[in-house]
Amino acid sequence: MNTNWLGLLVGLSTGLTYGLFTVIGKRTLRHHDSWTILTYAFGFATMTILVFKPAAPLEMLAKPLNAWLWMIVLVIVSTVMGFGLYTSGLRHLSASSASIVATMEPVIATGFAFALLGEVIEPVQMVGGIIVIISVLILAVKKDTPMSLVSAP
Repeated sequence: MNTNWLGLLVGLSTGLTYGLFTVIGKRTLRHHDSWTILTYAFGFATMTILVFKPAAPLEMLAKPLNAWLWMIVLVIVSTVMGFGLYTSGLRHLSASSASIVATMEPVIATGFAFALLGEVIEPVQMVGGIIVIISVLILAVKKDTPMSLVSAP
């Protein structure tokens, strides 16, 4: 088996930076609202991306209108609304709880892929999705249960 070390490094870095976003976002919410945090986060992300991949204006302008519309939908729905709701949710959940609930993201994406794109869901994927859903439900029930009922006598 060949290991793609660059892919592994990028994947681990993604997890690290997403975790940092959650922890730093939670701490920053003490002093700023969600949209201020996102404005700075996306602003710095844009500057960072431009360092590694400078914009190619002619290449971008050559995209058909249909592609531009889908990019706008992707930016508004998946990026701005997604991160906006996640950051707003950090006000009401601990960073660890928010991270656990966020594991529903691939389960929901798989459901959309099945419903909208006709993708086939393999049995192992179904089992994994069920495990994630049960885990999130256990977290929700545990949060609503008084400690005296959870603790051993």
